[in-house]
Amino acid sequence: MRFNPVVAPNRGRLIAPLNLLLALGFVFAGCSKPTSKVYRFDAPENEASRLVYAQEAYEQGVQQILAGELDAARQNLETATRLDPNHGRGFNNLGWVYYRQGRFYHAARAFQAAGRLLPDHAAPLSNLGLTMAAAGRWDDAVEFQNRALELDPDNTRYRNRLAFAQVKRGDRLASLRTLLETVLFHATADDWSRWAQALLEQIDRS
Repeated sequence: MRFNPVVAPNRGRLIAPLNLLLALGFVFAGCSKPTSKVYRFDAPENEASRLVYAQEAYEQGVQQILAGELDAARQNLETATRLDPNHGRGFNNLGWVYYRQGRFYHAARAFQAAGRLLPDHAAPLSNLGLTMAAAGRWDDAVEFQNRALELDPDNTRYRNRLAFAQVKRGDRLASLRTLLETVLFHATADDWSRWAQALLEQIDRS
């Protein structure tokens, strides 16, 4: 399944988990070869220098995500967000790392911070919905996917995630026919096609 990042101005890109499984596949422009370097939380006292240091830690963390070095990425992204508490993309990427590590409480807090700092971006909301789903909180998962769709109503991934959350929550399948038909129509991955088709067939048999 292809990863389609949300591109935002300044400070890199937003990283969003994809569909039911996490996938990652973008090139961070301007980054050099990933290393295991970890930035320590001992930045200069000068604010401008501190923000530069935070950005360097952030970019290093993104490189390490791409290289699969999640522990090092977490440390660098934690440093970046502590030094620059307004770094919305840093919080979003940190939430992704926590999510991958199964630390859902920490992931939710990071995505909430990203959502506050990036109120016009849907990705942190959808990511928060995925985190709620992973924790089995289906009402919350539905709420956050709906909020993400309000900001980005044509986003196929968010629509798929909403449908999945509503099915897992136990909503009547018949009430989801239109949504499932839309998922099937726009499906770009076989997993989603088979899933939606099987549920629509179940509705027809009932």
